Amino acid sequence: MKISKISVTAITVCALTILSGCSGMSQRDKNTAVGAGVGAVGGAVLTGGSG
Repeated sequence: MKISKISVTAITVCALTILSGCSGMSQRDKNTAVGAGVGAVGGAVLTGGSG
């Protein structure tokens, strides 16, 4: 699968935007966000992506 330069640029911009949104968060808020992300990815892996 070949990823175009536009896709890489879009993903990079999205990642930087998301990370900059976390700059004003407390450590507890950051840990909560990380836990939610890990739970979402883990749930998607275990269920094969189904809701």
